Amino acid sequence: MACSNEDRSLAIGSDESGAPSVRFPTQDIFGPDYTLIERESPGGPNASRNAYFGDLHVHTTYSFDAFAFGTIATPADAYRYARGEVIRHPGGFDVQLRQPLDFYAVTDHAMFMGAARSAADTSSELSKFDFAEGLHDLNAPGNINLSSVPRRIAAFSGLLPKLGAAVAEGRLD
Repeated sequence: MACSNEDRSLAIGSDESGAPSVRFPTQDIFGPDYTLIERESPGGPNASRNAYFGDLHVHTTYSFDAFAFGTIATPADAYRYARGEVIRHPGGFDVQLRQPLDFYAVTDHAMFMGAARSAADTSSELSKFDFAEGLHDLNAPGNINLSSVPRRIAAFSGLLPKLGAAVAEGRLD
């Protein structure tokens, strides 16, 4: 079947076997002659029409940005959550998915992995640097509230340049 000059629309249907097919009208760039290209679906119809749900971009307490904005979950916690288990939210309540995810990936930043968490721990060597002061006890239970947002923004925006400078100057390995 060919498209007439009046019928230039995309045609979606099925072939004689019931397999879905899509027909795309095309135009010769040198004239008004329209032809039809037909593409059949490979492998026939999938009655299940499988849909999978998951997340491929998850940061944990080891990523400086996630830590600065209150994430205290470890990779193990994150995967437990993805499997449908209960984990504790930084706000002090439990969270759980209605059903487990089909796929999941923890994608923490490699650069300065765990540095923010270490800088926040006042017993660590990293916490003794001046740039770490804004991170001290940042995610302690009493600091997980809206009033901590300005402090979190300052900690997030100042950490990388200062940490990078300390490494570049040889003050930090």
